[in-house]
Amino acid sequence: MYTDINLDLSDIKRQSQEQQDAIAERAIGEIQAALRDAAHAGHSALVVQTIVGYPSRGRLSFDGNPKHLRGANRKIWDWLFTTGLSPQVLRDEAAPGDKPVPYYIVADWSGVYPSRSCDDTQNSMQANALRYQRDHAIERIALDVIKEIAQKIRVETAKGADWATVYSFYGSLNPDIFLPFDGKKENLSGVAKMVWDFLQTRGLSPRLFSEATPQVEIRGIGEADYGADGRTYHIAACWYDQDDEGNKG
Repeated sequence: MYTDINLDLSDIKRQSQEQQDAIAERAIGEIQAALRDAAHAGHSALVVQTIVGYPSRGRLSFDGNPKHLRGANRKIWDWLFTTGLSPQVLRDEAAPGDKPVPYYIVADWSGVYPSRSCDDTQNSMQANALRYQRDHAIERIALDVIKEIAQKIRVETAKGADWATVYSFYGSLNPDIFLPFDGKKENLSGVAKMVWDFLQTRGLSPRLFSEATPQVEIRGIGEADYGADGRTYHIAACWYDQDDEGNKG
């Protein structure tokens, strides 16, 4: 009744597996280089893979659940997990429900999400190395910022001002995104924390203020962007008398 289409199912599966392995191997090589670049820039996370989901295709398409990753994407996820890079999946919230939905696999080496990674110390060496690079980058970037503070103060003083913005950074309102910050000065970290502490030691009364910054694009590998609602925070150095604030400092 049926025409023999002469297909060896086991051979098809083998070839498919070989291609998936090759794709994953190439991708992981690119990811490793991109992770080093990101850590060297002082970052703690990076979009490493974009997956487009098609809701109308049901189980034939990715639905955002990491358990449903297949093929090369599964191998990339597993590699991130076993190397201590706390993978997570983010959904592009701007995508309409009935249209293709971009999902992003994110590697995170901030150390904030240890439950998302393998506990094996040996397998965490890559994450530790990235944190080491990140910490050195933060010190370097903070030093560059601090070197510019005196000139910024001189410029504002010449205008008759008694404060100057010396550093700005982006913080997401969503704690699952890579740049979590709740707006509280006691939770500052990285470059912002070092700049804040420097101002305090110099008697420059740091102040923190912010403004809404919708849909900031955070670059990832290749064409991967993640748009995230959040706020841009500014650290100001102040040299006015505390009483001028009405004792609000």
